[in-house]
Amino acid sequence: MTKIVKIADTQKPEKKVIKEICDFLKKGGIIAYPTETCYGLGADAFNEGAVERIISLKRREAGKPIAVISGNRETAINAFKIKSGVVLKLVENFWPGPLTIVAESSINFAKGIMSKDGMVGIRVSENSFARAIADEIGGFLTATSANFSLEKECRSAEEVIEAFKDKIEIVIDGGKSQSKGLSTVIEIRKDGYKILREGLISQNEIEKIIK
Repeated sequence: MTKIVKIADTQKPEKKVIKEICDFLKKGGIIAYPTETCYGLGADAFNEGAVERIISLKRREAGKPIAVISGNRETAINAFKIKSGVVLKLVENFWPGPLTIVAESSINFAKGIMSKDGMVGIRVSENSFARAIADEIGGFLTATSANFSLEKECRSAEEVIEAFKDKIEIVIDGGKSQSKGLSTVIEIRKDGYKILREGLISQNEIEKIIK
């Protein structure tokens, strides 16, 4: 049976609640939680069994990596091999916020997080609750959207429960998402960058900062 944890204010996370959730995640549990975009499915990004369960639960295409949320900028930057001026400009201007940066990873995540060529997608969420969980769990929390692949993203705890029934152990109810968009995804390589998905941050906004 799914446990629902109601959060009055996701921007003021309670330490006791964060600890209880992270103790559960460290045992390989899966949660659904609110972000500044849609609800996400969360697991310890270093727990291979939990990550595999999320991939299976979403009916996600094999080999398609899952992005992660980091608790803070420094931890996120240190997870990238490349620390170019482009990366630092994006971080300074758009984090915390709905921008996922994809770059070569300097650390080993669980299978399913990185692409075959070692790239990882990371963002620092505007949502303080999500960041607090990521920090407490060990730096990184999976950030894949709470939905079945190719279906509409869930934007409330009620939608998560309706979609997944009792297959998610804990659902964090932080209210309905006020956003109708998703994070923008940008890939950074040594020879340049490419916007993989235009979301809440426009290509124009990004190019103004980079150029």
